[in-house]
Amino acid sequence: MSKLSVYLPIFATFLFFLRWNGGIVLGDKANHVAALHLPQLFYFVTFSTFFAWPALLATVRGGSPLRLLTRSLRGLFGTFPRAITTLCLLGLMLAAIDAFTIEHPFLLADNRHYTFYLWRRVVKAHPLAKFALAPVYLLCGRLWIDALGRTQSLFWMLGFVLATCLTLVPSPLLEPRYFIVPFVIMRAHLVPYQALVDEVSDCREEAKVGGKMGKEEEQEEEDGWMKWNHVLLLMIEGLWYAAINAVTMYVFLNKPFKWPSEEGWQRFMW
Repeated sequence: MSKLSVYLPIFATFLFFLRWNGGIVLGDKANHVAALHLPQLFYFVTFSTFFAWPALLATVRGGSPLRLLTRSLRGLFGTFPRAITTLCLLGLMLAAIDAFTIEHPFLLADNRHYTFYLWRRVVKAHPLAKFALAPVYLLCGRLWIDALGRTQSLFWMLGFVLATCLTLVPSPLLEPRYFIVPFVIMRAHLVPYQALVDEVSDCREEAKVGGKMGKEEEQEEEDGWMKWNHVLLLMIEGLWYAAINAVTMYVFLNKPFKWPSEEGWQRFMW
């Protein structure tokens, strides 16, 4: 309780702000009314997977994409009860997409933003396209559950999901910047597979030195590639972000366009 008490002034200040401001929205309150936008969670896990795929690969032995997918598919369909649960969950996701998808007026009113094109050319490419994406959302969510569940407690996982829901679900507008804080928190809590192996090896070595392992021989866990592949994947992740930034800046600087209704150049942005 003493650890939680340090957050009480923050909570109290937030409640005071809500009362003083008349709500959580700053600025244009009319166009940012709180709503029940459940698909925001689906967009978030897909966004996170797109940006952090090298970090997710680092959570399996050897950074193998096949192992990563196999782990999550086994978690979804590995047993009959799991398969039934997954199908029920998929049905609930389809119902949520059907009932709670919100197309905010701002989303299709500004063709400078990448979300404008994602929405028009992916989500609205066909009347059934938004439903066809449900298995992708489900798999992305499972990838993160498996990656974080190896090192984080159930209490942490539930608390994070609750906090993310309170942050994203009330927002009717699809905006990548809303995903940044929960994404950074998730990414910061990913632990590479090799780091866990090294920790176990250290514990075994301590036990061996203390005489607890007797004459048992330790099997070599990883070869040279396995030992350093998570470092390579970390470098790939950095290069991936750099490439995204480079493309974004190139398009912003070199692909301007004009609106007939306004003077000056318009530029693409997130």
